[in-house]
Parts: sequence; structure tokens; C-alpha cells
Amino acid sequence: MVKAPVRKKGYTARYMKHQLDKNRTTLLLGLVFLVGVAVGGRLASQELTILDSLTAFLSQTKGSSGFVSGVMTTFATNAALLLLICLCGFGAIFQPLVLTVLLFKGLGFGVLGVYAYSSGDRGAIMYYLLVLLPEAVLTVLILVTAAKESLRFSARFLAELLPHREGTEQSSPTGSGVGIYLARFVVFYLLNGSAALLVGILKLLFQSLV
Repeated sequence: MVKAPVRKKGYTARYMKHQLDKNRTTLLLGLVFLVGVAVGGRLASQELTILDSLTAFLSQTKGSSGFVSGVMTTFATNAALLLLICLCGFGAIFQPLVLTVLLFKGLGFGVLGVYAYSSGDRGAIMYYLLVLLPEAVLTVLILVTAAKESLRFSARFLAELLPHREGTEQSSPTGSGVGIYLARFVVFYLLNGSAALLVGILKLLFQSLV
């Protein structure tokens, strides 16, 4: 009888460490988004004028936008952020701006979360859980992946500014590299359109909650 191979001691810990090191950039970018959510929630809870302005805005726009216009608004908002992230990849010193985009997007979702909770309305809370929270998850997945790609491409330009040892090759961006980079952002735009359509359907289904 052949015995099953015994896993070495500490295999799980080493595997987890390997995965954390492998996805370190993604985790850090996601953390920046979560920090934005926390900061936005804290600001909204302390500054009541923010909640009053948001309440007035939502009451004015309630029922005024149709399905198509809502989908287009969601798509256009994230499309503008994707364009900014994409352009940041062509600079050597624009990495902080990429992080600012994620922080800014997190601020918005944090404010909306506090609004839903502070309103005390069960419908508002359910709307946040069923519509806004899935929208936040889809948005952070797309923006974090795009930001990671932008930072990776931007590092090539940053490497041009750093001194190189003699005999080492410089990995400057080539035409094919730029094409692949842009092609990936086209995919991000397609995913953004699909996410906007899904969010629009969710808003249509649960619009009676608000």
C-alpha cells in the first residue's frame, strides 16, 4: 500500500506568505480604498452639513433619472477615473495621483454608508446593502486592477530616471508594450460598462426602497 505524501510542517504558513507577497500591491491598493471609506464615513458623521447636502441632492434627483441615464452616469463617472489612471501610467512621478483616485472613490462610498445608517430608514439601509455595496465591490475590483497595471507601467518610466549599472539593460516602454497596456484598459472599460449595466438593473429593481 502506497502511503499518501505527508505535507511538510509549516506548508500552510509558507503558502499564505507566498500569496501575500505575490498580491502585495493589490492588497495595498485595496487598503487605500478602505482608508478612503473610513475617512469619508468619519467626515460625514462629524460634519452634518455633508449629510444635509446629500439628503437634498438625493431628494432632488429621486425619480428624475431613467434607467439609461443612470447607467450612463455610472459608466461615465468610473470611465473618467479609468482615463486618469491610464494617463498616470505614462508618467514617472504620477503614482501618488493613482492612490488619490482610489482614496477619493472610497470617500464617496464612506459618506453614502453613513447617510444610509444615520437616516434610520430600513429602506435606505437595504438599498445600500443591495445596490451601493455591490457597486462599491465592482468598482474597487476594476479600479484596483487598473491602478495596479498603471503603477506597473509607470515603473518603467521611473526606471529611466534612476541610475543604471554598466552592462545592465534598460527596460524602456516599447511600442508593443504601450499597445498591450492600452488594450488592457480597453478591457477595463468593457468591464466598467458591464458593471454599470448591472448596477443600473439593481437600482431599477430596488428603487422603491429609497
